[in-house]
Amino acid sequence: KTWINHYRKWYDSQKQLLAASSPVSGPGCARKKKAKKALRRRHRNSSDLPPWPDVNADLVCEHGNLARACTLRAKRRLIEPAAWKILKQHYPASHMFSTLDQECPICTANAAAYQEAKKRECEEVKQAREAEIVEPVLQRLFQRRSGFPQHYHRGRTAIQSTGHRMPLLPGLYHVLPHSWLRAWRTYIRNHQAPRPLPPESSCLLCDAHMLPLETPHIEQFLGGLRESPLQNLTEEEKNNQILCEILTDDEYEALVELYPSDFHLCFSVDPDVFGVQWKSEPCRVCDAAHTNAQVQSVRMRQRRRSRED
Repeated sequence: KTWINHYRKWYDSQKQLLAASSPVSGPGCARKKKAKKALRRRHRNSSDLPPWPDVNADLVCEHGNLARACTLRAKRRLIEPAAWKILKQHYPASHMFSTLDQECPICTANAAAYQEAKKRECEEVKQAREAEIVEPVLQRLFQRRSGFPQHYHRGRTAIQSTGHRMPLLPGLYHVLPHSWLRAWRTYIRNHQAPRPLPPESSCLLCDAHMLPLETPHIEQFLGGLRESPLQNLTEEEKNNQILCEILTDDEYEALVELYPSDFHLCFSVDPDVFGVQWKSEPCRVCDAAHTNAQVQSVRMRQRRRSRED
């Protein structure tokens, strides 16, 4: 099929070139000459070459047999025996294939072996990645969608009876970016996904004082104003906040064994007053969500060089 399309293109270009080179006379001669001149210019700029001597060159594999139909440039088209006889007269070096010819057995066997090896490799990668979450704490973290450990939730009855809105049980907790955990879950689920780098805390520190930033959705969740850190987020919150998830201490320790990091953004829940005590006091000056900042369009201006330059 590729050869036929190329032949048609070459034949049309030769036909147009022959028409442009024929003599013209009479009224409108200048206009016709100009049009033919432009046609010859297009022909010179084109890369149309005569068709190659073997009509079925794209259908011949490296072993001299009929190539597999799924290979590149190996599309086929049936023609009548009379048409093939004429092509064979003008292109005697062409290979002839009939509808009874089978595809190359060597290429077919090699393709099947490659697919089997690729499938086996994918299965080994999948098993190796699933082995990372064989522990129950990591399996629970991998399947989590709420953004916090629900098995550490105090429950509505306990919250109403004590009067404290803190939803988490007393203990030590860690905060990790949701983007990193999403990349980690994708890495475990998809064998083609790249392995994420160890988590780092630069995105959760303010630029001015290098102190932790308590994002509003985490603050609202710990204050009992939101049922989950990641549910019912508005588009403004998704765009202006660095979304985070809350991990228990055992989940974080199991994860750090696989991805060693000096990431230390954690807090503890006091068992007496159910208050939040951050290991590093968050910055109270910088805006963690930038919701109060007005959107400003800054136009880059290029100063003109002085004549002295």
